[in-house]
Amino acid sequence: MPNKPSKGEFALIDGDGGGTSDVPPPPASRPNLRPNRSVNDFSSLFDLRSALAAKAAPKPPEEDETTHVSDERADAEEGGNEEQTDPPRQPLDPTIFLSQALQAKHLGEVINDDNYDSISNATEEDLEEVKDPAKTASDPSEYDWVLENYDKNTTEPQCLEDEMKRLLVLKSYLILDAEREEVFDTITGLTSRLMNCSISLVSLIDMGRQWFMSNQGLDVIRETPRKIAFCAHAIMSTEDIFIVKDASTDFRFKDNAAVTGPPHVAFYAGAPLISPEGCKLGTLCVVDSVPRPQGLTLHEKQNMKELAAMTVEAMTRRRQRLYAKHNNPAQVIAQIAHDLLTPLTGVQLSLESLTEDAVLSPQLTTAQKNLLVNASQCSDAIGKICATAIAELRKQQAQNAPERSRNEDDRKGREMKKRKVGGQSVENKSEKDDNMEIQILVDALYQ
Repeated sequence: MPNKPSKGEFALIDGDGGGTSDVPPPPASRPNLRPNRSVNDFSSLFDLRSALAAKAAPKPPEEDETTHVSDERADAEEGGNEEQTDPPRQPLDPTIFLSQALQAKHLGEVINDDNYDSISNATEEDLEEVKDPAKTASDPSEYDWVLENYDKNTTEPQCLEDEMKRLLVLKSYLILDAEREEVFDTITGLTSRLMNCSISLVSLIDMGRQWFMSNQGLDVIRETPRKIAFCAHAIMSTEDIFIVKDASTDFRFKDNAAVTGPPHVAFYAGAPLISPEGCKLGTLCVVDSVPRPQGLTLHEKQNMKELAAMTVEAMTRRRQRLYAKHNNPAQVIAQIAHDLLTPLTGVQLSLESLTEDAVLSPQLTTAQKNLLVNASQCSDAIGKICATAIAELRKQQAQNAPERSRNEDDRKGREMKKRKVGGQSVENKSEKDDNMEIQILVDALYQ
């Protein structure tokens, strides 16, 4: 089994490749199954706050080390590990996840209200006992979210309370650990072409990791430790675009494992992803292996800002779509009905087997036979209810489809008119049309 990278090594974690759910999988059942800590691992405000105040968990013993859940699963399949292992993480039922995640109605309380008791079970005494390592830690390297080697002149001071609120907003987007989506891959692809960079990322800064909702140029890589993330500096920067012209000569990054080793970062530019709540959740960034002493032009900076804003818009629409989907009673009922059908089929088959058993059936009393008949009738009734619920949802979706199509046609027509300036042909695009094109793609993908 591969060992966890030691401090300073550049650990790249790839996706697990499983499932097609549009919501993240549940937290690992044991903390050390996840190589880097995530806000998704904490279900209460007080637990998250305490975790931020605590040092990052030490590495487990050598024999238990793992870089990914799939490594442990592979060992079990080969028979080399006879100990019982935790089952692999499976995509979680969205209705369950949404009930545990931060809901929109609570978001305003977290951002605007200092009274955390209304959300968590923590008392004022408990909260006072938690120290802020960003302000008091003698060794910042022991805390996975606290910045090291930063420029004090261009970096905002970190604060545990601000970081906790930022993480809660990030969690509310239900995007961490989700499958890759076309809308974000389209944005990073266009960003790479516009900036002429080999790597472009939608990077979200989680508790102890940077996690990529999309990447161009890093293959299947989905996360790296937050400690080596350029984007962790970008979200704390006072500059509108965080630019590192030559990482090999920059005191903050010259010894960074991502600079001294693959992918050999030399140039970096990141535009913050600023949510409607005012939190910097991550960046839309570009990376190149060749230094750029000139940095970015004003035109390139503006492109980065606008593309970052479009990324946030896509994230916000995604969140609204998920909340609306699971706040729709018909959708929830149909999903529950669908989940009930599989075990219900098993019950029906078992009842049929008992009824048709040539040995058992003659031995049953009249009362027992009546019970079997009643159970069979009840299971049939439940099956009909489930089928009706699913059919009603499909009918509702079919009725709404023409209206959605008309709205999409109207929207496209308006956009096409906007792109005609002084009789200019739509095919003769100016440089400004690049951002209009990606905006249309974002809109279309989320209709």
